[in-house]
Amino acid sequence: MPTHLVSVLGQAPRHTRAYRLIDTLFRPHPHLDGCYASLEEAMQDAVAWLEDLGADGGSCSIGLEVSTPSGDWRTIRQPDLLLCPIRP
Repeated sequence: MPTHLVSVLGQAPRHTRAYRLIDTLFRPHPHLDGCYASLEEAMQDAVAWLEDLGADGGSCSIGLEVSTPSGDWRTIRQPDLLLCPIRP
């Protein structure tokens, strides 16, 4: 482990993950462009938005990315249709 990442306690700084929704071009979603604290929170927001759209929501593809410790984003769900709602 690089020494500049070691804290006083001898442990690397902890990375807090963030999630974001993406569109079919793998860009931040134009309507759901916030950062979310959990995968579940992001997906619930996406499902609620699609339900508000009604029938037009069936033509919207949504993907999901997670932040990495280096500040980049990694795709964990390819943009695709949400076929069933996720309920808590």
